[in-house]
Amino acid sequence: KEEPEENLIYAYMIRRSYAYYLEGYSLDAGLAEYILQQYENEKHLPEICRLACLKYYAEIDILTEESKENLLVQLLKELMQAGIHLPWFLRYRKSHVDFDSMLDKTVLEYHAHRDVAVKFRFLPVKDDFSEMNWKIINMYPVCRRVFFTEQVLFFGESVRYEVLEEIDGTDIV
Repeated sequence: KEEPEENLIYAYMIRRSYAYYLEGYSLDAGLAEYILQQYENEKHLPEICRLACLKYYAEIDILTEESKENLLVQLLKELMQAGIHLPWFLRYRKSHVDFDSMLDKTVLEYHAHRDVAVKFRFLPVKDDFSEMNWKIINMYPVCRRVFFTEQVLFFGESVRYEVLEEIDGTDIV
């Protein structure tokens, strides 16, 4: 049975993770450590907490304990095996994670302003500046308000794109 204090800590952990990951607030080192301990103990954390913890350690780029690094790599591998690829994952390159599924791809992460479906409308442009037809695909949800897509771009190609949020059946740029 969970104690009221544990529920409060859990709610605080989730709220601070959202504030860090989606709103640009800082994440306290102690909270990042706590999230990692919770992952080690139960491994049933909300996705936003797992993402916030991974991103925090990727950004500070300081790992002193091998056990902590092993946990972070395990967490990263779980997300990648679930098909989640975010651009900042590549900051873990030195940790011997297999990034073959991300190489040669351009990965775009998008944070929606509300709970909506998100689409990616893009126009590939070749090196001779000839344009192809606009394409629209759904972006993959990672967790509430976090989406990503990945596209293979060949040498000399670029892409023009827009992200569309679907609100009441209407796509809003």
